[in-house]
Amino acid sequence: MELAIPLEKMTVAEKLRALELIWDDLQRRSEDVPSPAWHEDVLKSREEPRGKARKG
Repeated sequence: MELAIPLEKMTVAEKLRALELIWDDLQRRSEDVPSPAWHEDVLKSREEPRGKARKG
């Protein structure tokens, strides 16, 4: 599907609102949004105690 959005005619506020609508829709369908493999590594490293993560 090709989507034509008149970005050059939109105000900053309108563009931000469009982004909000897209993010809201993606959140409602989060199971359909693929997550890159490296995300799991980042999440695991953030779950580690701070001292352990710094030494690693």
